[in-house]
Amino acid sequence: MADHIQIPSAPGPSKPLTESYTYHSPTPTAAGPYILGVDEAGRGPVLGPLVYGVAYCPASYQEEMEQLGFADSKTLNAATRSGLLDILSSDPPNLGWSVRVAISSGMLRRPPTNLNRQSEDATILLIREVLAKGIKLSEVYVDALGTTTTYEKYLSSLFPGINFTVTTKADSKFKIVGAASVAAKVTRDACVEGWHFEEGVESITSTVGSGYPSDPNTQAWLKTSIDPVFGFPRIARFSWNTVKLILDKNAHAVKWIDDGQASLVKAFEGGQGHLTKLFSATAWGFHRELAEKFGSVVRVRGPFGATELYTFDPKAVHHLLVKDQNIYDESKFFFEINKIMFGEGIFTSKGDAHRRQRKMLNPVFSIAHMREMSLIFYEVAHKVRKVFEQKVKNGPAEIDVMEWMTRLALELIGQSGLGYSFDELTENAVPHRYGEAAKSLVPKQAKSIAILVPLIPYLTKIGTAKFRRAIVDLIPASELKDLKDIVDVLHETSVEIYESKKKAISEGDEALSRQIGRGKDIMSILLKANMHADEDDKLSEEQLLGQVTSLTFAATDTTSGALSRTLHLLSAHKDVQSKVREEIRQARQANGGNDIGYDTLVSLPLLDAICRETLRLHPPVSTVLRVAYKDAVLPLSTPVKGINGEYISEIPVPEGTAFHISILNSNTNPELWGPDAYEWKPERWLNPLPQSLIDARIPGVYSQLLTFIGGGRSCIGFKFSQLEMKVVLALLLEQFEFSPSGKNIFWQMTGIATPNLDANSTNPTLPMVVSLASE
Repeated sequence: MADHIQIPSAPGPSKPLTESYTYHSPTPTAAGPYILGVDEAGRGPVLGPLVYGVAYCPASYQEEMEQLGFADSKTLNAATRSGLLDILSSDPPNLGWSVRVAISSGMLRRPPTNLNRQSEDATILLIREVLAKGIKLSEVYVDALGTTTTYEKYLSSLFPGINFTVTTKADSKFKIVGAASVAAKVTRDACVEGWHFEEGVESITSTVGSGYPSDPNTQAWLKTSIDPVFGFPRIARFSWNTVKLILDKNAHAVKWIDDGQASLVKAFEGGQGHLTKLFSATAWGFHRELAEKFGSVVRVRGPFGATELYTFDPKAVHHLLVKDQNIYDESKFFFEINKIMFGEGIFTSKGDAHRRQRKMLNPVFSIAHMREMSLIFYEVAHKVRKVFEQKVKNGPAEIDVMEWMTRLALELIGQSGLGYSFDELTENAVPHRYGEAAKSLVPKQAKSIAILVPLIPYLTKIGTAKFRRAIVDLIPASELKDLKDIVDVLHETSVEIYESKKKAISEGDEALSRQIGRGKDIMSILLKANMHADEDDKLSEEQLLGQVTSLTFAATDTTSGALSRTLHLLSAHKDVQSKVREEIRQARQANGGNDIGYDTLVSLPLLDAICRETLRLHPPVSTVLRVAYKDAVLPLSTPVKGINGEYISEIPVPEGTAFHISILNSNTNPELWGPDAYEWKPERWLNPLPQSLIDARIPGVYSQLLTFIGGGRSCIGFKFSQLEMKVVLALLLEQFEFSPSGKNIFWQMTGIATPNLDANSTNPTLPMVVSLASE
């Protein structure tokens, strides 16, 4: 290639560009908050990478930015753009910029990666990495094509506290976007001009031009650089029509085995099919793309090429969860892996055994019992309130809210569910090993057994339990060893709790009343009820023991995640936080300054709306799985186009077909919830819900939502969970104000959504600034 100017964000002239990378300029040191602009370069060309750029500066620096000459890079010549990049790099204390150079293997896929999706992913990545450098952003301006409102709402939901403006021609409207445009364009030009052809063929070393199809140099290069078998070098984008037409005309034809069935992409998916995308910690965008691009029923690929269905069609979900629950149930993997982790509890029972366990547990989740529970909830939650008081008595303090909500949720279920204390809930308390194990279970499980999903039901049938344990002990994989240790702790603690409870019951009511929970906890009531049950309804000792970890696990991570998410959202919506604080304070005042009673607490309209809206938009669990245990026919609310192009209103379901039921997309379906479905708006619950939603008859047990699902496997403790949330929120919001810490928070889409500082962490954390709320 010809000589070219070297810039820091482009690879050297002898270095081939073989993978995507990100470049960051030195981090500015000026005081914030900062504004940031986003733009891209290279969407139109057929050669070279796409480059996404951001530029940022203090909000107080905007006047100076106006004078620097930044504009839409397409309106500037190369020399001017190069000079402007020098200016962007000339004031490190105030100006920062970053680029993402994308060499996407997705362009070779069938179908190729959606460019809008790739642009969104790059934008989110760059914003997160800028935030991770300690830059506090208040405004972000994004240049975008087509419809911008949905994208703007999506970004706002990912980054609460940042005001987003997504608009067309943003590079000509906002100087900071113009600066991002320059960074992206100059970097792309340098990449193309300095391209090092790793293929090493002489005939392809001629000038490639700008890469645009209309450029004569680019046209000439395309004509002379094609190989009839291997096509073009890596610099070409094989999915662009210009390249496709040349290949069709001048290269050997290829017959793709998935022609006409692009949604399966059989030839280019690994053994896990779409599962790695569906269950990735960063899968939020993929789930949304499935809904927006393909609708409420989508065919996806499971392990080893199996056809599976992803759905949130209301009628289909009704049959899967409620009407035909004798046909559709959890997968064999679900039953076996939960049996390994939790024993013979409510998660792992089927048929009559499952109904018998629910029948025994139902009374302890009645409203009458919830009134009793609220007293224990207040007693426990006051301990965390006291800790927060100490932390902020001398001024605002950063607190890991997720850590305290996890400890609190565990102690709530410990005392009210098991009559057992796991945590003193003091600053220097030694963590209980059960709490540490329970907190690590979901991320460790996801890392260690994801690839064994289709094999677990068969592996668990090999030999005796003792033999299988011996085999596991011999496997050197650290993740599997960690998971084994976690399961051991859960089981040993469950036995300790069960034996203690059984001993107290045998000694009489007085001994039971001296225990934590005073005999009103779930396990005490369950054990006593089981003693007097008919023989046909009695639970075995193994089944009773299985309830300990089942109940604890079900009530800890989901509740702590929901509480953390609610406080995180309220920190970004201070107006709502102020209003609900006033509602809570008035209710306490009306109760003579005492803790708000059960009946009043559950009826506070704004607090209730906040809880419902958070659980709608951000359900702790995003999907549930059901498998057909015999051939069936699944009816649909909305007809879909079959592979033959004809519309169908029901789907023949062969035995063994797996269904991924999307709780997330059901809860945020714009066709049912309206155009603001992706927005967090508690006030929607203070008005009549859309008639389209009512008519859809969502088969959930709670508020037209699938958050707690429905049918025989619906969450038996959803009222318990709601009461926990309201007690904790009432005590904390009354006294404290919650604000963003300024750190980048990424919610992982693991089995249960958890907040982290990056997408790869397995240690949930949510730092927030907490201060005493003004009177």
